[in-house]
Amino acid sequence: MRRLAWIAAPLVLAGVLSACTITVTYDPPPNATPVTANTDNMTPVDSSVTVLSHSTVYFDVALPSSVRAHPLVYFELTKDLNLSLINYSSSYQTLASSSSASYFALGGVGLASLAGGGGPIGQSIGVSYVCQGSCVIWPTSSATNYYVGVENTGSSPVTFDLYVYGYDYQDSNEPGNDVQAGAVPLSSGSADAGAIETLGDVDWWSMTATGNVHFTKVSSPVSLQAALYDSGNNYIGTFDPSVSSTIPVVAGDYLMIQSANGYAGSSAASRYDLTY
Repeated sequence: MRRLAWIAAPLVLAGVLSACTITVTYDPPPNATPVTANTDNMTPVDSSVTVLSHSTVYFDVALPSSVRAHPLVYFELTKDLNLSLINYSSSYQTLASSSSASYFALGGVGLASLAGGGGPIGQSIGVSYVCQGSCVIWPTSSATNYYVGVENTGSSPVTFDLYVYGYDYQDSNEPGNDVQAGAVPLSSGSADAGAIETLGDVDWWSMTATGNVHFTKVSSPVSLQAALYDSGNNYIGTFDPSVSSTIPVVAGDYLMIQSANGYAGSSAASRYDLTY
């Protein structure tokens, strides 16, 4: 009987635990400074902010309707610090992050240390926009608030300005060419350009003649690839501009450009060129 009691005890405990509901609660970012976003990319929402070494400062950012009337919101620093965009909810999830003016990524992936540069902008890019420092470009939605965290992993204090503003796509084909039905026609003998300004963005292009399309991109941590489909939407192959920039196409084909590593960036950091 003693042995039976020893076996039964864990079973009883398991039954008690299964009946329990465990609620996990999260605390909001501490001492968050309230700021209000604007529509002027030349006016910071907070300036001359000093973050001590190995420390993080937080901001509680309100997005008024004038900002949400734009398709995008830029969260931008004047220094390359660890920038985190945090969901304004009970989970306080990191939505996206950046540690450089050259790129940002989903969740905390953007806090990896990478280097990159920019280049001239093609005709479909309205402005060669270069972030001043770490930045995240986020599509507007019904959300009216976000938290922003700025971390200094260095050994000395750093002073920065924070910009948060509503802005438009610099790729004039956005957001229409996010789907195949909105593919932008590319004519023989022409040249055009695009950019991957937001996470998950894809750009569709339609080929109007048989020939070769030259696919190139700026030097940047934002890696790109082009997937080729025929007129029946059958997949043909994927092309990497760092390996081969020449894509043989026939009339009716489609090219879909997307990020190969999940990164996105400002128009200067994520631009690519297509020359037919």
